[in-house]
Amino acid sequence: MQQSEKLPGNAQNFIIKNDIVYVLSVLYDKNSKRTVGIYSLDINSLKVIELIEIPGLTFAFYLREMNGVLEIYGNKNEEAKDLTIYTHDISNKKTNLIVNSDIPVMWISKVIDTDKKEIILNDYSIVSLDKYKIPKVEFENNKTLIDMEYRESDKSFYVLSGDFEKNEFEVDKLNENFDIIESIPLSIEEKKPTDLLLK
Repeated sequence: MQQSEKLPGNAQNFIIKNDIVYVLSVLYDKNSKRTVGIYSLDINSLKVIELIEIPGLTFAFYLREMNGVLEIYGNKNEEAKDLTIYTHDISNKKTNLIVNSDIPVMWISKVIDTDKKEIILNDYSIVSLDKYKIPKVEFENNKTLIDMEYRESDKSFYVLSGDFEKNEFEVDKLNENFDIIESIPLSIEEKKPTDLLLK
């Protein structure tokens, strides 16, 4: 790739689908009012094809694609930090609100699908969505939740969390009811842990 493209706004996340790059961005107008948009770019030229506006969000954290539908996770109200999820169908260009909750979330960093639920990791908590898209807080531990992995073989979750001020970090193993099975403290000196990898 011998070229680059600078886009207005603060990019949060991106995905590539059918040679199109979709970039989730938080946009600001002249009065610093926030809105959310998704840029679609040609992967070869990096030229903008279109800007998809998500007017119901004031902030967004995470973007993923499922069967030709973009899923956008963010906040409708930046003060309430309420979990809000929109979808955008790539083929018919329709945007729909699918979750509008009062559950506060910040920095959604991962979404995992199990055979029963959709699991959303953010700094504050782990939130699940059932098949009716009803959200529920499943786990929180008064620390920043950094990363999460799911092991299908034993239906267990592994959660990396920590207190950055106290420099204390741990990995919790949770069952599918989000009860702690095991807690492993980490000995950290200089570098802060950012990722969790299951082998």
